[in-house]
Amino acid sequence: MAETEGILSEFFTKASIELRRSAFEFIGRSLVNTKEPLSDKIKGRLRSLLDGRIEMGKTLEACEMKDELIDFGYWFYCKKFDDEWAIKSLKNIMAITKNIEPEYKVVNRLAELSKIYSLEALECLSLIVNNLKEVWDIEGWKEDARTILSNGLKNEKHRIQGLAFDLVNKIGSLGYIDFRDLLN
Repeated sequence: MAETEGILSEFFTKASIELRRSAFEFIGRSLVNTKEPLSDKIKGRLRSLLDGRIEMGKTLEACEMKDELIDFGYWFYCKKFDDEWAIKSLKNIMAITKNIEPEYKVVNRLAELSKIYSLEALECLSLIVNNLKEVWDIEGWKEDARTILSNGLKNEKHRIQGLAFDLVNKIGSLGYIDFRDLLN
């Protein structure tokens, strides 16, 4: 195991950004296509790998990590990891990358988790909205966004309600007004 970790460490030290991104995407797509549950050992090793890369991303001033971690969305929506770790990792990665792929799948998974993890789902959706290339990109995931926003507005905690309210208004200020009915 230590030898494998040494090889992985060496790979991430020497590989180009494109190759590192491809590795994360490949792992994510493989997770999505794996029907059986992962063993605790494999989950632990993958979490360790990702947590280490996130920590590296927090310490680097260069934008290099943005491209490496952008495909974490595949890991997130595969449902192979516990929800709390997955959504926390998504939030940490989005703080580094300012973007996530595949966006529509990530928003779909956030909608599924938004009843229990309303705050985190709203924070991640907010990061996605703040970094939209085109406001009309929302069309691809508007029903899932509606679920996240609605769950946030129904939450008992005023802070979460406020964040949902602000996000509906932010989206509206961008010219996308399909969520205004949520504020009635």
